[in-house]
Amino acid sequence: MFNRFALPQKIARRLSTRGATASWSRPVVQIATVGVAVGMALIVLATSIVHGFQEEVKE
Repeated sequence: MFNRFALPQKIARRLSTRGATASWSRPVVQIATVGVAVGMALIVLATSIVHGFQEEVKE
């Protein structure tokens, strides 16, 4: 039977190993993580601002 987690496990194992690949992948993963966090924060902020404007227009 096909393990649907085989590919993600392989990628995680490759990224978590200490070696030549970890030297370049670690900063890339950190930058991507920070980028996703900043993006999510901006989405929450924008949604809050739009919701506030909608409430003001209703009044």
